[in-house]
Amino acid sequence: FDEKITLIEDGTLDGKAESAPYDDEGVPHRRNVLVENGVLKGFIYDLKTAAQFGVESTGNGSRGLFNPPNPSPTNFIIQPGQTPLKDIITSLDEGIIVEDLLGIGQGNVISGAFSNPLSLAFKVEKGEIVGRVKNVSIAGNVYDLLKNVAAVSQEAQWVYSSFYAPYVLLPEMNVVAKE
Repeated sequence: FDEKITLIEDGTLDGKAESAPYDDEGVPHRRNVLVENGVLKGFIYDLKTAAQFGVESTGNGSRGLFNPPNPSPTNFIIQPGQTPLKDIITSLDEGIIVEDLLGIGQGNVISGAFSNPLSLAFKVEKGEIVGRVKNVSIAGNVYDLLKNVAAVSQEAQWVYSSFYAPYVLLPEMNVVAKE
């Protein structure tokens, strides 16, 4: 990944919906650094996958009602960056600010390919937000896109209650609009 990307998974954060003292297998939750400054540092494991790889569980065993446990993230964090959002916006000659997707999670986790229509996004022209866009989708490969990150904002927010994310400027993102 680009060196601007640091990804953390942390089930110990006070007051977050996915936090708890233990996972569904009785293993204490902990803070797991997955990617640090663009370099892969670790994975998440439940007891079974940890045993298969000869490592200790990271406290990420999650059990469904009728399913055996499997590795599952708790609170997922993209570390904020150095660039104020207003500077990212003013640097754009043309672009969009994506606030919300329709059908998030639609894609191929193994290959990284995705295609999602946008629920809420804004058009930027010559460094200014000029309005809302409609009938627009984004597509690409998340693994390729995260190799070339132009900026990561200082500002970040919790979305979907367990995902903490700053704004990430991706110059190679494919944008498709229906006119």
